[in-house]
Amino acid sequence: MSQETRVTEKGQTTIPEELRDKHDLKPGDEVRWMDIDEGIFVIRDADVETLWN
Repeated sequence: MSQETRVTEKGQTTIPEELRDKHDLKPGDEVRWMDIDEGIFVIRDADVETLWN
């Protein structure tokens, strides 16, 4: 799944509701922005260790 959002003048963007619901993201949850060769990768911060192990 892929969805497009815009970056505001303040550098903010909104995670689409469908993705928030699918991944059970709640207000206050932390996400990590990772700079990779292909672009930007966003992952729930709690899942980072699972990804790399």
